[in-house]
Amino acid sequence: MCGLLGCLDVHAQTLEDCLDLSRAVSTPDNAFQPPLSGRVIGKGRLHFHTAPSTQCRERDIFIIPGDHVTLYRPYRGWYQLLFINSKSGGHFEGWVDANRVRVSD
Repeated sequence: MCGLLGCLDVHAQTLEDCLDLSRAVSTPDNAFQPPLSGRVIGKGRLHFHTAPSTQCRERDIFIIPGDHVTLYRPYRGWYQLLFINSKSGGHFEGWVDANRVRVSD
């Protein structure tokens, strides 16, 4: 059983690894120019990730089928994107599974 500080250190290290990965793959040369539009497809919630890795999932931030998004860049089966909530005006950026997003024509 780990102590409180030990558990926090493990979580912080994972978060830092995710942020490092996101920075490493978010280069101008692999961005869509201009950004593309897309729509969430499939069933159920599509959770955001802080980096293109299943280990970097945001627990409480997700979009649902039918939501429209702006795609910034692809990376190995992931899209970095922006979602703007039309009701609240809030916006969220992150990485999602590219198989759950259909690029608009």
